[in-house]
Amino acid sequence: MPVPTLPESCQAAPRERDPNYQGVHWIDTHKALVEKTATAVESDNCELLFCGDSITAQWIHGQGPESWNTHFAPRGALNIGIGGDETQHLLWRLQNNPYIKQLKPKHIILLIGTNNLGNAQHSPEDTARGIQTVINNLQQALPKAILHLLAIFPRSQQSDEPLRQAVCATNALLEKQDWPSGVIHHDIGNIFLEADARICEDVMYDYLHLTERGYQRYAEALIPFLNE
Repeated sequence: MPVPTLPESCQAAPRERDPNYQGVHWIDTHKALVEKTATAVESDNCELLFCGDSITAQWIHGQGPESWNTHFAPRGALNIGIGGDETQHLLWRLQNNPYIKQLKPKHIILLIGTNNLGNAQHSPEDTARGIQTVINNLQQALPKAILHLLAIFPRSQQSDEPLRQAVCATNALLEKQDWPSGVIHHDIGNIFLEADARICEDVMYDYLHLTERGYQRYAEALIPFLNE
């Protein structure tokens, strides 16, 4: 019987589609993050490891620096987010960063998957499988860390828009998973929504990426998990 082919979301691969982020080629950004990881290993100062796409990257390179510098930088946080990444790209970066396994974080914060839905048009099922593959990889590399899996944040202004529905469907699949010991699933998406489930521009300026106010809400939601 032939072995079923894994979906693209589960197959580690460098990013070839839309490879630039903020004017820098994806592979050059990856190399810079490998160097940052090596520095964190050398200093033995990495309590928190943030993995993801642009929402993670923009803690530093977007509208999140004030919250980042207040709450996370003093705790030796390492941010390896790259805008535009899908699960397979993050997998490739983890597998091609020789210093990841030498880190000693207490907590890993993982937020990935929105670009699988929005850019690659992966199904919720394939996106959830890709996220699970990333989790397996991180647990193998860093088995002593607590891994905080964040449900994909809501996107699109209105709750009935197709991408918002795809996010909800993916999150429902993640919610049903029986995650292994050391993995904690958190769905904090409601903090970004109004009472009628709309997203406002002062929280997500393009109904996807966070404003400074959005990052403040994000930080306030994370801190209790990381202090447990």
